[in-house]
Amino acid sequence: MLGALLVYAPALKGQFLWDDDYLVGENPFFRSPIFALEVFRHYLFLDSLSVYYRPVQNLTYMVDYWVWNTNAFGYHLSNVCYHAFSAYLLYLLLRKLLPAFA
Repeated sequence: MLGALLVYAPALKGQFLWDDDYLVGENPFFRSPIFALEVFRHYLFLDSLSVYYRPVQNLTYMVDYWVWNTNAFGYHLSNVCYHAFSAYLLYLLLRKLLPAFA
């Protein structure tokens, strides 16, 4: 985790980019926990022709909104933690799959 924080530390001070303004600021699903199951019934962008179906991404944005509201630092910090945890899980999986290399 510390390694990921060190590598991505410059990004923590960044602002929202591209589609973040919509996903964080305008997406109505993130405002209430009532809509948690709705993310499994809709695409990532509600009012567009894109067909990105990413319910886990929507759930993480939802949790981030509840914790950080619209604070960009919080979203970046959460994403660094998600990436570090994913890397750790990949490491554990590779240790199981390739025991001779461990």
